[in-house]
Amino acid sequence: MIKKLLLIVLLLLSAFSEKVVAQCSITGTSVNASTLNNTGICTTFLGCTTVYVGNGSAATTLTLNEGLNFTCLGAINFVITANATIVFGTSANDKLTLGEGSSITVIAGGNLSGGNNCTSSDRIVIGTNLVSTCDGNAGTDLSFPDIISIGGTGSATSNSPVCAGVGNTINLSATPPPNGGPYTYSWSGPNTFSSTSQNPIITNPTVSAAGLYSVSMTSTTLGANRTVLAQTTVVVNSGTGPSAPTIGLITQPTCTVATGSVVLGGLPASGTWTLTRSPGGIKTTGTGTSTTISGLAVGTYTYTVSNGSCTSGASTSVPITSPIKTWNGSVSTDWNTAANWSPSGVPTSSNCVTIPNVARTSIISGTNFVAYANTLTLLSSGKLTVNSSNTITVTDFVNADLGFLVFENTASLVQINNVNTNSGYIVYKRSTSARTTDYTYWSTPLSPMTLGELYPLGSTFYSYEASLSGEYWSPFGAGTNMVEGKGYIASRGTAIPSAGYNPPSIALDVIFTGTPNNGPYPVSVFKDKSSLLGNPYPSAIDANTFLNQNTGVLFGTLYFWTHNTAIQDAANIIDGSAGSGAYAYTSNDYAIYNATGGTAATQPDKDALGNSYPSSVPTGNIAAGQGFFATAKATGQVMFNNTIRIANNNSQFYKTRNPKTKTAIEKNRIWLNLTNTQGAFKQTLVGYITDATNDYDDRFDGESFDGNEFVDFYSVNQDKNLTIQGRALPFDENDEVPLGYRTTINGDFTINIDQVDGSITNQAVYIEDKLTNTVTNLKSENYSFNTVAGTFNDRFVLCYKDNSTAKTLATANFNSQANKVLVSNKNKQIKINSFAETIDKVTIYDVLGRQIYQKDKVNSNELSIANLVSSRQTLIVKTVLQNGSTVTDKIIY
Repeated sequence: MIKKLLLIVLLLLSAFSEKVVAQCSITGTSVNASTLNNTGICTTFLGCTTVYVGNGSAATTLTLNEGLNFTCLGAINFVITANATIVFGTSANDKLTLGEGSSITVIAGGNLSGGNNCTSSDRIVIGTNLVSTCDGNAGTDLSFPDIISIGGTGSATSNSPVCAGVGNTINLSATPPPNGGPYTYSWSGPNTFSSTSQNPIITNPTVSAAGLYSVSMTSTTLGANRTVLAQTTVVVNSGTGPSAPTIGLITQPTCTVATGSVVLGGLPASGTWTLTRSPGGIKTTGTGTSTTISGLAVGTYTYTVSNGSCTSGASTSVPITSPIKTWNGSVSTDWNTAANWSPSGVPTSSNCVTIPNVARTSIISGTNFVAYANTLTLLSSGKLTVNSSNTITVTDFVNADLGFLVFENTASLVQINNVNTNSGYIVYKRSTSARTTDYTYWSTPLSPMTLGELYPLGSTFYSYEASLSGEYWSPFGAGTNMVEGKGYIASRGTAIPSAGYNPPSIALDVIFTGTPNNGPYPVSVFKDKSSLLGNPYPSAIDANTFLNQNTGVLFGTLYFWTHNTAIQDAANIIDGSAGSGAYAYTSNDYAIYNATGGTAATQPDKDALGNSYPSSVPTGNIAAGQGFFATAKATGQVMFNNTIRIANNNSQFYKTRNPKTKTAIEKNRIWLNLTNTQGAFKQTLVGYITDATNDYDDRFDGESFDGNEFVDFYSVNQDKNLTIQGRALPFDENDEVPLGYRTTINGDFTINIDQVDGSITNQAVYIEDKLTNTVTNLKSENYSFNTVAGTFNDRFVLCYKDNSTAKTLATANFNSQANKVLVSNKNKQIKINSFAETIDKVTIYDVLGRQIYQKDKVNSNELSIANLVSSRQTLIVKTVLQNGSTVTDKIIY
């Protein structure tokens, strides 16, 4: 990975240019110029801007017996490579002729030779300029050895053709030979033009400025008589040239692509145009009103355009910027300070972020702040800490091979690309609280990670295994590698607390170390079996997105073990009874979440002033390291991938407090709590939700896992006990929802509203007790009742209208047509008489709600009950008539 980064850096720092035409070469042990006549040259090397003699390794000799004329090719760079030699013959025509604007480059090891007769008749000519002779005579200043010494001839170029007029310029440029410098320059041209600048500019040219411009480049190393002459012809046309090119889309270099590109528009609509780039003088020709220039390294480029007769007087500037941002820590440790970065500016998702070894550690701090990077690399001993509640979102990979990357509790690493190319180890912290014997549900956000790294020696570990044949808890050893996407339970000890002692809940800090998980993770599940899954990422995941993506294999409800409560009065814990002190019946349980919402597993805590915190209702954001249960509707694979990852929202690891849930669709909900004064607690949720129906919908309805050993509380629909029930919109105040409960405790309980939202905020809410024939407005008061242990699914109804008045009127109407149902007790014999309507069923309860008698299908107007087994107490007699009316009476028996 380090090599990969260094390669990217080197590529970004290198000079790149557009590749206009092919490079061509003359190779062979011995090549005679007679085989390369003018026609052959013009055909073989057509379109070449660079012609190589030799290939730089094998020896090549090019013999000029009758001259070599490359003038048909225009301006080219003629390169004599290492181990290549040009040998000139003895005739007057033994010369090398190149077109105007051409240049010769002699690579070290390349050679120019006059053969056996080194005379002035062996010549190099560029355009009309005699550049050099073998012996340096015939009016030249350079001999062939001089050309070899300075590495070539150099060249002169211009931006010809140009337009005459104000605002236009002639841009002349001299390129000296590679060796022998520094050079001095002397330009001459039409209208007595002269200049000693290397790259002079003639502003506001007239047509008379057209013509041949020559530059003498004198080497200060070789002496005053060692001067290279280069020439370029400038065409100046009258009229207005095309406008400067317009800039379209600029594609900047990325962390994996070292060059950028630009779309240039506004080009001449007719004819062939030429774009000239500066620096470099590289020309691109084409047709049409736009073109894409690619292969641009980091730098700033200017482009002028010619339509064949005039060059634009104005140029367009194109900035190609480096994607690399390097931490320098020059101001502070704050990531979000522009001056702490080179070049200055806080990184974006386009930047390859590098943290080198500098004095200050880079820290991502704030409140729910999200930092961005395309790639994140920590070089030797570089340090980055992401503080709690903050996130860094990385588009591609994280490379922590040499540095130190630390995520504090509730911090997040979100990655976009679904490819696991991360490398190096990071540190990821999770903090919660638990007692010695509590089991916490975990998953791993990093790999590799063993179970023993979670907790100290002596801890116990399990996972819930499922297959087509069954499901069961399976123990694992401390050396077991945690599997991504799978959940585990862990306990710090196995000892049972002694009588009178309950181990305190203490802070629990788990430190994960490994390579951050990224990309897709499939987990096998089996139809109608529950699976213990886990968030595999070092960031929160969105439960709704996760469930929607796996709707084909999972039912739509997730279960989170709270592991955060225990029996407070442990006086009788050894013999298995719950004890009788305060909070004797507090128990672990599952918090539940689906598309309708979530239910808490514990009562709200209170602060020092006695104010209640919001109950720990799941928000739909599953924290890093969190394990949870789900049930499969089909055998297949559950898939985790990067699209379910979310920034921040990484705090609700049980036990923690939740922020308010955001509502994206219409939700009108009511949460009801069932409690007693000794700490028993169970919550149920009924909601009227977009897309829900009044039938069973696994997306909106969640069955009770019945994980609380003392109580359960739920709504009933289609013979299912639902901790969460979603019902159809629009909300109807005439709707009634049966409620049920299970208890192992005899005694008094209370039903109260925990919270409401949506339209139920302003809606009356009632609980009807069919046993006592009472209706209570829960918005005005809580409802308390007495019960015995057992399961009761037909006692309570949640409703939104006070039905007691209607029932009274109905009863009165019935009684106005006939006498009341008369219930009497004489000599331990109960007699029930109905004077107008046949009796269908009679049920008798004691005041604790226990059923002590039932008679169905009475089909008579009279029923006598003798020798009922009951002590002297108040009894409740419920008589159901065949017209559906119910009459409830109390008697002393």
